[in-house]
Amino acid sequence: DCALHNVYGMEDAPVRGPKLLGFRVGERGRVRLMFRHAHGLHFAGTTPGSQDDDLPSLVRMPDRSGFELAGADGVFHSATAAIFVDCDIDDFGDSKVSVVDYNATEFGIPINSRSIGTITLATPEVPDPVTLRYAWRSWGPAPLFNDEHLPAPPFRLDLTERDED
Repeated sequence: DCALHNVYGMEDAPVRGPKLLGFRVGERGRVRLMFRHAHGLHFAGTTPGSQDDDLPSLVRMPDRSGFELAGADGVFHSATAAIFVDCDIDDFGDSKVSVVDYNATEFGIPINSRSIGTITLATPEVPDPVTLRYAWRSWGPAPLFNDEHLPAPPFRLDLTERDED
């Protein structure tokens, strides 16, 4: 599909998996992530390279979510992850959302409720998270996909670098 989109100009060919757009750290160490290219955001599969070994779901327990949080001590702990459907930027309320993907707004990429997905992360072992990572292992789990069955890439994020206004 990448060749169809990039070489042959077929704009409708799906080529992008969920991409982190922004985050907010909330009460009790909960982290809320906002993704674009996230229509139909869901967890699927637990074995890398497979989506067939588990039913798609909107919640993953810590050992199978692929998400980890660390506090100031730098020790990572697996986090429970819950996907919220039908969310958009307005669902973040009055709090400031720290934007990670500046290209989304600087270049006029449309952001709407069909393309935005949100995930809330939490682990009792990390009441004040400072770092987050997803799929940061040599071998799974990396179960986050959109409705085109395209995966979210691994990433690491410093949660202390928040926009201040």
